[in-house]
Amino acid sequence: MNIKIFTLLSLGILFSTLASGQPLSGSPLPDTITYYKQYREIYEFNPDSTIKEFTVFWYFPENAPYTRFAYRNRNVYTSDRKLKEVYWSNTEGDQSGQLITSFQYTTQGLDSIITKYNTVFNTWYGNKIISHQYDSKNRLINKTETNTNAAATYPVSIETWSYNSNDQLELQATETYSNDNGELLDKAKTTYMYDASGLKERITQYWDLTTNDWVNNLKYEYTYPNGDNLTYIEQWFNFNPQTQMWNKLNARKEFYFEEFKTTETFRQRNDYYDYRYTKRYNPNKQLISDERDEYCKTLGIYKIRDRKETTYNTDGSISLYSEYVGNACENVDTMLTFRTNISYGYRKPIEIPSCTNILSPLNGQQNIENSATVIWNPVPAATGYKLTVKNSNGNIILIEDVGNVNQYLLNNLPPNTDICVSVNPYIVAGYENNTCDVICFKTKNVVPNCTAITSPTHGQTNAATNMTITWQPTSNLQGYRITVKTPTATIIDKMDVGNVNVFAITDLPNNTLICVQVVPYNECR
Repeated sequence: MNIKIFTLLSLGILFSTLASGQPLSGSPLPDTITYYKQYREIYEFNPDSTIKEFTVFWYFPENAPYTRFAYRNRNVYTSDRKLKEVYWSNTEGDQSGQLITSFQYTTQGLDSIITKYNTVFNTWYGNKIISHQYDSKNRLINKTETNTNAAATYPVSIETWSYNSNDQLELQATETYSNDNGELLDKAKTTYMYDASGLKERITQYWDLTTNDWVNNLKYEYTYPNGDNLTYIEQWFNFNPQTQMWNKLNARKEFYFEEFKTTETFRQRNDYYDYRYTKRYNPNKQLISDERDEYCKTLGIYKIRDRKETTYNTDGSISLYSEYVGNACENVDTMLTFRTNISYGYRKPIEIPSCTNILSPLNGQQNIENSATVIWNPVPAATGYKLTVKNSNGNIILIEDVGNVNQYLLNNLPPNTDICVSVNPYIVAGYENNTCDVICFKTKNVVPNCTAITSPTHGQTNAATNMTITWQPTSNLQGYRITVKTPTATIIDKMDVGNVNVFAITDLPNNTLICVQVVPYNECR
């Protein structure tokens, strides 16, 4: 369930435009979608195929079509590719935008969606929060939408689900409230009943706001004759509580299911209409035509009411989606009138180069100098490399785009430390091959350089008995040890004062020669 929710949220805008067709798995995603004489969407993707941003341009025939900027959405994701934030801007040069929607997750799935309402086009303002609740089996059992503004906080809609012991949906309920004041507008619930063959019937009840009671309004009965793939759905309505009887709507939906075939047909009819639906597929099992025919009683024939057609590229991606309207039962001649179409454009996919191999230092090598040159073999077609250096705790020491070279000098590496390096080639900057191996080596422990005492000075006389000793900092160390002596006695012997360059001492003997030594140390000394 979590994956489905995430897929819907992260690619929902794009997938809604692809709902008319069935792109083959693995086929490229379109980066340009044009709605006939309406608007055009331009998509930019991250290397993992999630949508980075999309921009909408309006169609204005008096100018160059589809060049009038409308708005831009920019998406930000979590480290595990879940949609985290959406930023919106209606200013063409604004690459940042304002945060309009944020997503929060738990280990069970989507937790909440928080949307800042757009006050430009609507009178209501504030936040819209959609919260999700799951049961112990990670099934969604509650979704609540709440509006908050400066005046009040109130629910807008509540959806709940419950399941039987066989993990089948048993009850689905909805409540809808006024967007202005939170007043209850509508309430409904649907109960599902099963037998050994599957779903037997479902009954939908609506809340009567006058009587404050449930009213049975609609029932569907499911039958599976002869155990084959044919399914009958019979519809009843307006249950009469006095007679305990349903009114039968003279309607039956007939569905026939089997393994893939190039043409599928089902029929839906009642006292008022008789429709025949026909779906046609290509050899790749992609829907190419979806037609609805209406039975004309006066003519005694079926005639086209509407048709949707989809064409595909050789790689299985969608090329064009078109809609047509028929003249139905108006006259004998069948006519199709073009309504609209959606065209899909594709950029050449960004090529990711193969990995490089780091030649030096070697993986696992010890006692590497604190200035080391990383060398790797060049990758054909690569135009640059991204170098990442971390310590064994994962703390970043360096991330650098080093350009189109095959070596890089690392300076001032910490001593006696495990260093891990990766080199990721790219053809287009920002689209590196992030699957390349990481090598790790250990720097040697360097004896720290000596320091110089800056106060008091060598040979100074009439020094105070209470003083502060200072010295110049040095490198490659863990700390300092200080020793203070007279010609006849030791006052402080190799005291570890830590990694500082100042030390206060009091009560030195009067008129006495004082000798001070500060020694830097690390694991080598």
